[in-house]
Amino acid sequence: MSQARGGVVIDPLDRPIKDLFQAPAGVLQQDIRARLCTNPMLIGLLRQGMSQGVGQEPILSSTRDKLITTLYFAHMPPGQFEPKLPGPTFAELLQTTIRAFNVLRTPGQIALIDALQKRIVDCLLATTPAETMTERDGDVTAASQPLPSSLRPLNPDAENVVPRQRTATAWATHGIGYRVEGSKTAGNDDLPRILREGCQPLSHSPALLLKLRGWVVLGTHIAQRDRVFLWYLNRDVLNETGTCIARSLMGATALPTRDTESAAEGIAWHYLVATDCRGLKGVDTEKWQMDFGRPAEGSTSIAFHPPNVWRPGEKAFLGISAPRVLGWVKLMRRAGGDDGGWRFMLPETTWNWLNKPDDTRAAFLEAELAAWKAGQWYRVDAAYDFA
Repeated sequence: MSQARGGVVIDPLDRPIKDLFQAPAGVLQQDIRARLCTNPMLIGLLRQGMSQGVGQEPILSSTRDKLITTLYFAHMPPGQFEPKLPGPTFAELLQTTIRAFNVLRTPGQIALIDALQKRIVDCLLATTPAETMTERDGDVTAASQPLPSSLRPLNPDAENVVPRQRTATAWATHGIGYRVEGSKTAGNDDLPRILREGCQPLSHSPALLLKLRGWVVLGTHIAQRDRVFLWYLNRDVLNETGTCIARSLMGATALPTRDTESAAEGIAWHYLVATDCRGLKGVDTEKWQMDFGRPAEGSTSIAFHPPNVWRPGEKAFLGISAPRVLGWVKLMRRAGGDDGGWRFMLPETTWNWLNKPDDTRAAFLEAELAAWKAGQWYRVDAAYDFA
């Protein structure tokens, strides 16, 4: 079996490993399950320990799936954000032939997979106390900078949201973050899991990661559980390696994705949860993003990268236990449209308490919801999304 390219016959074993990845036609990127993204003409050629075409053994299915998952990551190339690591470049590693990959035994194949991952993601240890994480205070501005933590619509009856600050220094004062944690459908309800486990990174649950993303990473570089991984390209968290929260309730309504059509997708509602982050250590993603828009101290170089700051303020933790999930409220989503932004609706504006906080913080959370009108569809402009 061989192919002609430019009049030259090419043995498929001499094709680069990047050709093993083939996304299904007509599938949106966020809907791709990495495990399914294989080139059927090439995937059967994978072996391990091959020597001159003899003595080859079948590749471990787990190694194959780890390779395809990593090639899925490579589908979003890091470009100029690739770190200067010793050895082959990211592009050179992707050109490794299937034949050369097959020569390696399992440890060598995993080492190559890890080398690719290290050129796709950065990582930070979760050592920053939540109380010391950055927070923007003051009123909302049109500038490309983070938003304050507590927000209200200027007119709760208007579809187009003009956000204003409701209370000052809400993150520093209360240490409360927000995220969308699953949903309820006719065939699935994530509330029992939330009650049992809280909010945990998908990469810490291999079976769930495989089910929801089709990813296999156990035993690879990004499976380390003491750190959060971040994409080199868009300066964002590889979400499955951390539990990301927004400082503002409005910001969390942008999740899980901005083009979600809840009702059309059979979702009765999403769970928008409030979490107690006081005393937790994590990664101040927001500060990490902003720092890339500044040159290093003492540097005379102008070759630094602009920030890609999520204005509602993202923080990342290595999980939020069930007792720290204070309560939840129903959320519905609609696509934001070609002009960007996102749309959301809160069917109710009353918290379903799971671990009701003290009176002061409970009153704060109740007022955060009361600022919005139940049943009103809101559209948030893209200007309040990413800088």
